[in-house]
Amino acid sequence: MTDSVAEEQALLQAVADGDQRALQTLYRRWQPRLQYYVQSRLGGDAAAAQDVVHEVMLDVWRQAGRFEGRSKPLTWAMSMAHNKLVDYLRKWSREDSHDNVPEPEDHDEGDTAAAIQGSQEAAYLHHCIRQLPDGQRDAIQLAFFDDMAYPDIAEVIDCPLGTVKTRIFHARAQLKRCLSALMKGLCSLDEPDGCSPRPS
Repeated sequence: MTDSVAEEQALLQAVADGDQRALQTLYRRWQPRLQYYVQSRLGGDAAAAQDVVHEVMLDVWRQAGRFEGRSKPLTWAMSMAHNKLVDYLRKWSREDSHDNVPEPEDHDEGDTAAAIQGSQEAAYLHHCIRQLPDGQRDAIQLAFFDDMAYPDIAEVIDCPLGTVKTRIFHARAQLKRCLSALMKGLCSLDEPDGCSPRPS
């Protein structure tokens, strides 16, 4: 066990004992990772992501005494975030019959050719990730954007380790096909249902 994990476990115990400062410390440590994960899943909606993160931290406050130490404290919090996110997306999709991931926010990338190329590649990647099934999308985002280890991902999304590995394997293959088709001009970002090659 690393020092930071042991320290976070001690902080969680302090939270369970009602220590608000310990909760504030955990919030400062975890908020950037939780915010990034939730916001990336919500297509860049920072306000909605912040609401979800606040709900997660309220649950940490309420449930700290239930932490059993079978996982890292951050993994436990990420699991809560994942569950809150699933609930949020279900509610949102019932209220809005459109795609359950909003369009990414527009960002001013500057005028340089490198920024344009970078923003184009980012748009391609975002488009292809949105095409993945939910389970694959969650696994790939946690692995590559949140830099989580496979066992931690398995706990966050509540599935076996082998399933995580399979989902990431298939997600990578699908992303490779989608990105290749986009870069070769075989499809475009305007195709909301995926990136199928255009008929000749």
